[in-house]
Amino acid sequence: MPKLSANMTNFIASASSVPVLRGLWREYGSSMTYARPIVYQDEPLRALQGFVDDYFRGGGLRSALDAGCGYTLPLDFSRDVHLVGLDASPEALAKNENIDQGIVGDIETYPLEADAYDLILCWTVLEHLTRPGGAIANMAHGLRPGGLLVIGIPNIWSLKGLLTKFTPHRFHVWVYRRFLGWENAGKPGFGPYPTYLRREIASDRLERFSRTLELERVYAKTYEIELGLPKPVAVVWTIATTLLRIVTLGRWNAAASDHVAVFKKSSAGSGA
Repeated sequence: MPKLSANMTNFIASASSVPVLRGLWREYGSSMTYARPIVYQDEPLRALQGFVDDYFRGGGLRSALDAGCGYTLPLDFSRDVHLVGLDASPEALAKNENIDQGIVGDIETYPLEADAYDLILCWTVLEHLTRPGGAIANMAHGLRPGGLLVIGIPNIWSLKGLLTKFTPHRFHVWVYRRFLGWENAGKPGFGPYPTYLRREIASDRLERFSRTLELERVYAKTYEIELGLPKPVAVVWTIATTLLRIVTLGRWNAAASDHVAVFKKSSAGSGA
């Protein structure tokens, strides 16, 4: 199955033209058949899809929220599922072909209806928030008892995560323009977006905080992705992450840049 590099995936998520998205999807996207128009899955995401499908195999997945939705989905949803997208950008919602309904709002402040969704997806969003804990509490409130909260975030303790956290946004824009060839990087509607990577979203802290909201972690995986770097830079990156793994005697996989966690809301929890 063809793979999309990280920079291609991010481009798709921030592109301003749906026809461009369709063209990219035909050329680079998955050969698999999905219910929703634009879904990208690599191996870790297919494993996540399998977990979610197994969890809801007996039924019960009727409504889902994509909180901070972009243009692509990491999970596919049957057309029987009512998929709502929540995003602060009305322009982004208007161009989203995956969702059945759009809500303009910020996931930190928009008042989600209590116990409204069987599944809430929040993918590569929390790292861009100054108060991710408020967003998590809001989503827990909107999740029905027994429902799933699926969170995809960078691993802030990876080499990529640390470099992102401790370098300014203008440096990120320069990297995207200089090394990834994004002429529009940093312009309105195009990534990279300001990234804060608060320690609240480190995997261990995220789990502890979620327990206070009656959320139990039922699935977690930290994994490597293809970064889509130019070959000379990719070689240097591979050498650096390999050396770091060696000198730490394998205790630190600096290349494991992404993390996914799934939380189940307690049957007695309110998430308030």
